[in-house]
Amino acid sequence: MGDTDRSKEELIEELQSLRLKYDSLSASKNAEKGFHLSNQNEDTQKDDVFLSEEINSQFGKLVENIDEVFWIRAEEKMIYVSPAFEKIWGYSSKELYNNPKLFTDSIHPEDKLFVLNLFETKYFQEKTLFDYEYRIIKENNETRWINAKSLPVFDNNGKVIKRVGIIKDITEMKLTEEALRISEERNRLLTDVTIEGILIHKNAVSIDLNQSLARIFGYEKEELLNKDFMELVHGDDKSIVRENIIKEITQPYQIRAIKKSGEIFFVEIESKNFKYKDEKWRVSAIRDVTERRKAEKLKLTMAEMLDTAPSAITVHNVDGEFLYANKKNFELHGYTEAEFMAINLHELMCPKAKLCLRNDLSKLQSVDTHRSKSGIFAKTDPHSL
Repeated sequence: MGDTDRSKEELIEELQSLRLKYDSLSASKNAEKGFHLSNQNEDTQKDDVFLSEEINSQFGKLVENIDEVFWIRAEEKMIYVSPAFEKIWGYSSKELYNNPKLFTDSIHPEDKLFVLNLFETKYFQEKTLFDYEYRIIKENNETRWINAKSLPVFDNNGKVIKRVGIIKDITEMKLTEEALRISEERNRLLTDVTIEGILIHKNAVSIDLNQSLARIFGYEKEELLNKDFMELVHGDDKSIVRENIIKEITQPYQIRAIKKSGEIFFVEIESKNFKYKDEKWRVSAIRDVTERRKAEKLKLTMAEMLDTAPSAITVHNVDGEFLYANKKNFELHGYTEAEFMAINLHELMCPKAKLCLRNDLSKLQSVDTHRSKSGIFAKTDPHSL
């Protein structure tokens, strides 16, 4: 691999090594065979900063062509900045050389105080590496995120005389992180506000869950993380759950579960397997169906009562089509259930009664009429409503 093919990450990792070499070179006035980087400030060409051929072969061509900004600074004087500065900041390199404070002047107002305070810390002045992320305002007023790394250069007496650093534009990474954060927040909101509980598990051991599930079982969410949910299944129904997990059943089924309070209640589970990082996980939607089962039981009880009633009871529409008929009707008329439900109410009546019924039903279809106790149809008085 050639020197120019070295990765940007390697450059960052070798900054500390560069500082040591640079420190050594800066202390020497005899590096006459050294040379200046092509973009170096003209006013500092005669400075004591020379890079040896060894350093140039490793970093020279690289820092001139990478997307990151490589810079060298002494006190208030900018010694060198790579061409990438113009791309990231939108200013010319000459403007930075003329005004080294452009680096700090361009810091976003909301980040400036934080960054400037860091520059005043003992840590920044003495430690080996400065590494922070903050925003800048480009020449065209566009906001960009950067990651800034820098190292101090010491003289023989241990005094910081210069700093070298590298700056990377991380705007796209920040936008991606923000989009991911919003997406995760939206997904979390959707799962937490839904009525049904959501459980992600591996062999019934929870990996993640929403607040609704914790609420259904009467726990705090944290209490159920990494918990074996088989412990919350009624003993007589554990085998059903195990078998459905093994067989990867996706159809909804109902079992008894146990709340934190010890209350036994019915839940409906609907699950689906998926792969995550080469592992097979299972996501389950869990619904409390206790009230639904009560309503269904009541409905069955009512139907049973109607079916066993001693009188013939039917439910039909205005056209005489049967919607429901109890068993007494079949006994009374001599039809099977299928035969009876296939005929019309009018077919069971004598002609005179049929005509009367049709007239009554026709009148009932009028929204503005009602039948009084005396059997007379009349207009409904809107003021009486």
